[in-house]
Amino acid sequence: MSSIIDPFLVDQYKEAMRSFPASVSVIATGDKEHRTGLTATAVCSLSAEPPQIIVCLNAKTGTFNSIKESRYFSVNVLQAEQEALAKCFGGFDPNISGEQRFSKGCWHQGLLGVPILKGAILTFECSLVEALPAQTHFILVGAVKQIHKSAQAPMAATLLYADGAFGQLSPLAHEALL
Repeated sequence: MSSIIDPFLVDQYKEAMRSFPASVSVIATGDKEHRTGLTATAVCSLSAEPPQIIVCLNAKTGTFNSIKESRYFSVNVLQAEQEALAKCFGGFDPNISGEQRFSKGCWHQGLLGVPILKGAILTFECSLVEALPAQTHFILVGAVKQIHKSAQAPMAATLLYADGAFGQLSPLAHEALL
């Protein structure tokens, strides 16, 4: 098998994955004075028994390095109206980074000492089980230790990202299901 990667296939893959809608989360770690975080869409369930979650992060990010060092992180699943927060933690404003990002939104410390976003639909507090290298990224396996669910969660729409834009799902009309 050849190790040469076809650039055309790479471009096709990137275009295809851009059209794949995903929920938007802020991955955060650190204590009150040394917090860091980023916006991520590569988050999914790994297992229910034991409860584990997967988060894929670029190996070059400060957030990844901080998680590797502290061994704890939170996954804060955003509501549709938290798009500005997603952009802030996604680096859309180059003038805001690191601890400054936590001036946006209402944050408190969770039971594991990680930043928890008040108003997130769901927050998972995790301990790092494993960090598996995969090309430019690491696949983080987190053991879920605490789950926080917003009182608004059943009514709130989850923030999604696809085709370079934020959005949300629209409920299907009842008649469309018949």
